Amino acid sequence: MATFTPSIDTLYTQTAVHSVLRDYIDEATAQQVLDKFIDTSKISANVGCNKDELVTAIHSGLVKQIEEQATQISEYILENYHGIKAVSQ
Repeated sequence: MATFTPSIDTLYTQTAVHSVLRDYIDEATAQQVLDKFIDTSKISANVGCNKDELVTAIHSGLVKQIEEQATQISEYILENYHGIKAVSQ
């Protein structure tokens, strides 16, 4: 089946970050996470899919990448969103 790379907005990113890290982030931080950590070319959906299938494909792709980089993303959010500098141990 043919696939395409869907457009990913910050709301999808906010939801995926919350799903993985249990952290709420604002739209600007979601855009920063999307720009800095997410390779949108690795997220695809089937051509002709319905809206629910599209949302599921985007969410799954985001969650996978966020899980793979959870530590780095969490530290980035702590430092840039919460103003807390991560301490290396």
